[in-house]
Amino acid sequence: MRRILIIALAASFAATTWAQAAFTIRRPVDGSTVRESVGFRVPKNSMPDSSYLGVKVNGRFVEAVIPTLDGNDFVYWLDSQAHKLADGPMAVELSLYQDVNGSPKLMGRTSVNLTLDNSTSIKVPASGYRLRYRYNAGTEHVYKYMISQEVQTVSQAQARLGGRGVTTKAEEQDVRVLHAIDNAYSVSGQRQGLLRMQIIPDKGKGFATIIPPGSSSSKQIGPEEMDPIYMRLDDVGREVFTALPLYFGLEGTNGSPPKVAYFPVVPMYVLPTGAVKPGQIWQSSQMMSNLETDDLVEMLEKDKHMRALPARGQFEGVTWYKNFPCAKLTSTVALGKDVLANVRDLNQVEGEAQRVELKEALWLALDRGIIIRREIAIIQESLIDQAPAQTQSGGGSGGPTAAGTSGGPTAAGAAGGGGSAGSANSITDVPPPFGPGDFEFRPGFGADGQFSFFQQTRGGRGGRGGGGMMGPGGGGDELTPNQGGQAGGAGQGGGFGQRAGGGGGTKVVVRVSMRVNVELEK
Repeated sequence: MRRILIIALAASFAATTWAQAAFTIRRPVDGSTVRESVGFRVPKNSMPDSSYLGVKVNGRFVEAVIPTLDGNDFVYWLDSQAHKLADGPMAVELSLYQDVNGSPKLMGRTSVNLTLDNSTSIKVPASGYRLRYRYNAGTEHVYKYMISQEVQTVSQAQARLGGRGVTTKAEEQDVRVLHAIDNAYSVSGQRQGLLRMQIIPDKGKGFATIIPPGSSSSKQIGPEEMDPIYMRLDDVGREVFTALPLYFGLEGTNGSPPKVAYFPVVPMYVLPTGAVKPGQIWQSSQMMSNLETDDLVEMLEKDKHMRALPARGQFEGVTWYKNFPCAKLTSTVALGKDVLANVRDLNQVEGEAQRVELKEALWLALDRGIIIRREIAIIQESLIDQAPAQTQSGGGSGGPTAAGTSGGPTAAGAAGGGGSAGSANSITDVPPPFGPGDFEFRPGFGADGQFSFFQQTRGGRGGRGGGGMMGPGGGGDELTPNQGGQAGGAGQGGGFGQRAGGGGGTKVVVRVSMRVNVELEK
């Protein structure tokens, strides 16, 4: 009996001692060199319930946080790059606070002295870097594409009064895309690569979840709908040729449903041709897809599907990112009013383009010549005529569909009819808001050389959608031998009231924006 009591007392004493662990930073140890996101570990049992951390770096308050639990430690992650901390000595102090009767009470402090190295150890050659993509046949990398889109609508009168308008956001989507180098070539001393890009299933699943162009809701697609696109590129990322090897089926497949193929169309960042140093600026190009899958025959006959927009390139500097020594580059396309006359408007008919911007940041691994991260932001802003909410009528239905001739492409439906004219309205009228589903990202150049990022899905031409950032490709069965093409769809209604009668409408500022963040998964 005495022995059991002694064991019980010993266990109780050990538990008490464990519960009273000292509040101290166990990792990283004093004097360490760190980079990027740094995890500070304190014993789990040094932090009582209702406690949190106050964080100071070099004597400056950064934030108050509740750390995350990881095993026997609480871990606070300090993202040194997000906080834009300078390389060099970094003193980090953690203060432990506990809520006592609704007021914070200081329970302890601990600190550690470190050296931050996000770029110092990356030595820049005196002549600068010749940045190149390195194509090694057989290599594959999986990237996570995180895509978001929003639309902001405000009347011109409201905008002049400082109004912010109505913002609607699409469901965010995460799409996994395979980048595979299927072949590599040496041409006149220059390295070229055959890049295959293809949507792949979500992790651990047999399907991918995407938001089709012109839609605001997600859809699951199977492997049979994930078509590859091939781009042969030179070592700075310029297009040599692009190919979409569509499957057309066999004879005797009459009656089978048309295939809709989805493929990623994301041109590469164009690297500078000469050697560059951090801070250097150069005249660059931003490549944009110019795929028009409404005419599959024409698309298959062409071997180039990219067009260049003039851009301003800049070498921002070198930095460690995900444990890769990287060059961070940016590219900016900003079209002002002096050149916007050549930019097609959102609805391709009405309005005035006010602003078009494309900004991109690239993290390129210096040692491997592969992309580690990309950030793409695209904005198109236009002033359009919109009938007031209380008087606007929907557009007419689309025109009749037309079946393709034997083996021919789809014929588009006629344009949706215009809505009735709206009455004049005052500056207090609120225009009906647009949603992300009203526009699809479909960059392209018209026959007149005009360019657009986004196109409106309300009204206008029927038929099938074209390729975009994640656009649907052509259906294989549409060009099956001895079979007529699929009938064109009816044009959607909902055209602008101003289009038809010429009545007084509201001038509306519509701002469509999309962000695409690309991150190396493996």
